[in-house]
Amino acid sequence: MADYWYNKGLYRYSHSKICIYEHLLNYAKTLDSVQMYLFCQLLRFDFVRHEKPGKYPEGLEPPHNEIKELSSWLYKFLQNKENVEQYLPKWQDCTPKQILRWTHLDYYSYPLHLEGDLAYQKDKTVLLFDYKHRNGVKKRPNLIVLKNNRL
Repeated sequence: MADYWYNKGLYRYSHSKICIYEHLLNYAKTLDSVQMYLFCQLLRFDFVRHEKPGKYPEGLEPPHNEIKELSSWLYKFLQNKENVEQYLPKWQDCTPKQILRWTHLDYYSYPLHLEGDLAYQKDKTVLLFDYKHRNGVKKRPNLIVLKNNRL
């Protein structure tokens, strides 16, 4: 990675967060041993864990129709008070629009929220990120795993 960074002259400039993810993806494309689909999923998961995406790094965007479908589904999901009580109890006094400002729904082909080998076994996973209620020293968003059959 250091050789790639140096040979491309990337050390000469400061880079935005999005740009760093794009460089990581471009570097991975130069490696033969990388499973690109899994790597892209991992990189997108890492990106989303840090901040609510307004824009995704190039190459990590979910398909446009998937974004619309997830947004629509999440709004309907949040309109159901039972869902909010069960999955987002700290948001019970808020409207769906207020919750949408601080949350993000993303779909993965792997259960990347798990640790170890389990994270790399294909299994459709829908994750809801709560950016207002963060956890731990790293202030990661609260992560809610929604059942596959919920979507």
